[in-house]
Amino acid sequence: MELRFGAIRAGWGELRRRRLEWRIAELSIVQPDDKMITVCAELRADCQRTGHALGNKIHDGDRWIAAAAIRLRLPLVSHDAVFKNVPLLELIAADPA
Repeated sequence: MELRFGAIRAGWGELRRRRLEWRIAELSIVQPDDKMITVCAELRADCQRTGHALGNKIHDGDRWIAAAAIRLRLPLVSHDAVFKNVPLLELIAADPA
């Protein structure tokens, strides 16, 4: 959704959006397992304890994204400030342009 939203918002043309769809089709879907659920619960508790915004209910979706990256030991590429200083999360700040 985020990729498609960004393309729509930026007014990408037909060819560029088709290339995006081709790349999306190559992605794998990650299903949450027991460990990921635990990571997400621990992340929320840690963030609430430290006062980080990711501990708030409004950030449930963002927290799942962070938990998946932590669980899979993958860096998260984002320019969303909510991911800054998240415990155990390797963040690569993307250029918002």
